[in-house]
Amino acid sequence: MFIGLLSQGDPPTNLSCYWGLETYREIERLGFDGLFTGERFATYYEPAFDCASLVTAMACATERIAVGTAAVVMSMRHPSLLAKEFACIDQIAAGRLILGVGIGGELPSEFKAMGASLRDRGRRASESIEIIRRYLRGERFSYHGKYFDLDDVWIDPPAARPDTPIWYAGRADAARRRAALHCDGFLTYFSSPAICRHMFSSVRTHAEQAGRNVPSDYAWGTIVNLSLGDDRPAAVRRAKEYLARNYDNPALLGEKGDQYVVAGGTDECLEGLQAYADAGCTHLIFSLIPDPKSVLIDQIRRVATELLPALR
Repeated sequence: MFIGLLSQGDPPTNLSCYWGLETYREIERLGFDGLFTGERFATYYEPAFDCASLVTAMACATERIAVGTAAVVMSMRHPSLLAKEFACIDQIAAGRLILGVGIGGELPSEFKAMGASLRDRGRRASESIEIIRRYLRGERFSYHGKYFDLDDVWIDPPAARPDTPIWYAGRADAARRRAALHCDGFLTYFSSPAICRHMFSSVRTHAEQAGRNVPSDYAWGTIVNLSLGDDRPAAVRRAKEYLARNYDNPALLGEKGDQYVVAGGTDECLEGLQAYADAGCTHLIFSLIPDPKSVLIDQIRRVATELLPALR
């Protein structure tokens, strides 16, 4: 099982999103497999660092583990720019990049601020992935699609690893189809084990219908909201309050939020995480719920000590 961490806010230490190079180095020493960050141009209640900047910092601080996005919003970048940025990051990371991509859309104001359109962002994404893939491989090519028209283009340097993994992040059926046709992995979020099982089956069905054999190393991933604490009711409550505030969704305070949280003591969290493994997850990315009684690095060390050995 691949276990990664999603770098995000930590109110007790005021390290919103940027955890710092030493924290990244410690995460590698503790045995995690990857470090990831999402992307927000605007936020609800917390600051948001640029994702390319954060992944660059992760790459510079570490030597072995994967670094990547979960996920970068393709809809707000031209594929030529996105490919150039992340090919260079993969060079800095010496071939350790995992490029998670998605189309966003939760905050229409972000798209307006970036001069990007919400319309057709899914269909544009399919063309973007094809273009990005060719750039990363180091191809010199032309591309004439419905949304992008490129003549004799290339980037230099290309990615350090020509087969840089591209994961598609999403939940909708169209997202699963793009993951099946164009990508090396599918990453879902706000998904229970049952939802993951359904979505993974759907990806396989789309691949079969398109005549694609899903590779044996295809990544089946999800972002898990993890709240490790000795008092399960308190850990659950803390997680739901954080998610409801961060996603501006009061409904998550109720029973709806229960299915999106793994919370409690060691045994309870391991039971919840095993359910994801049983549902077919091969890659878990932990989104740690901040605990005001504990600093970030202590939370990370506890996860590494109490959970990682049992998940290998």
